[in-house]
Amino acid sequence: MSELNLTHSNGNKVKLTTPDTLAANKTFKLPGADGTSGQALTTNGSGALSFSHSGVVLAMGYMSDGSDSNTTVNGTTTFAGGTLAMTRVSATSKYILRIGAQIGRPSTSSRGYLRYQVKVNSGSYNTTPGDSSRYRWYMGDETNENYREVTLTYLSSGSVGDTLTFQVGYENTASQNDSFRWQIIQATEVTSLTVS
Repeated sequence: MSELNLTHSNGNKVKLTTPDTLAANKTFKLPGADGTSGQALTTNGSGALSFSHSGVVLAMGYMSDGSDSNTTVNGTTTFAGGTLAMTRVSATSKYILRIGAQIGRPSTSSRGYLRYQVKVNSGSYNTTPGDSSRYRWYMGDETNENYREVTLTYLSSGSVGDTLTFQVGYENTASQNDSFRWQIIQATEVTSLTVS
């Protein structure tokens, strides 16, 4: 068994050794730059090593109870109420939004959709995020006010340090007054997410 000894100035050593058994030659290529705080050395499965976030959850954000909206929507889409801002930890991370909403309709002819818009840094709000992001959720046909919690996703990549600001809205496709009250309960930044 081969080993590599790294000797400290005080004489103590850090030792790297080969595995107990090795069926073929192995080459690991070290990254050319330092990682950031909280990152770990990971592999791509082909010997290339890089620094990345090895956990699943990178950051979580919450909105206070007083930041919900209470408005009426008639035949249009309205974004209202407070916003939730998160600072991106990883360029390729994804976001999961947990939203609580209460909708009241005078009739079932309405097709109501809960949705969100997002802006990056000081840019304009994007109401239809791409990359298969689930930004719109059908709320059902009930006429009475009903409370639902839905999960929406934001899958677009960006740059570390970007500020993402989320705001929820309601889309009413009928000409009637639907009452709309919502709140972003939680936003979670994760390393990866598969949406089917």
